Amino acid sequence: MKSMISLGESAQRAWYPFESSQRVWPRPRDHHLWFTPDPPFTYLLNPENHFQGKPSMLAEITPDCPGNPPDSSAAAKCPQTRLPIPKMGDHIAIDGPWVFDTNHGWNEIHPVDAITISGQM
Repeated sequence: MKSMISLGESAQRAWYPFESSQRVWPRPRDHHLWFTPDPPFTYLLNPENHFQGKPSMLAEITPDCPGNPPDSSAAAKCPQTRLPIPKMGDHIAIDGPWVFDTNHGWNEIHPVDAITISGQM
């Protein structure tokens, strides 16, 4: 089970170049979005924030569950997210809690509360 520590603020709304997406196994309705923050927002990263050798941050889109499900089997019964899933190269703005993932040692946005896609950069 993931353990998160709040870093004390929500991620500031900013535009980011979107790099990659993957569905997460064993929870195929979760989406991991990897992005590189624009220069004014690189403070969101720590030394463990990297993807394919580049400084990057993870934003996790989860199913639309009321509250916080107690386990993965309860989460599997939640409806799929209604948030848009960006395509590679889209420029995105993400809103959500900025947290430290104690299992991986990186900072991330989890869960994503809102996402805006502006299209290709």
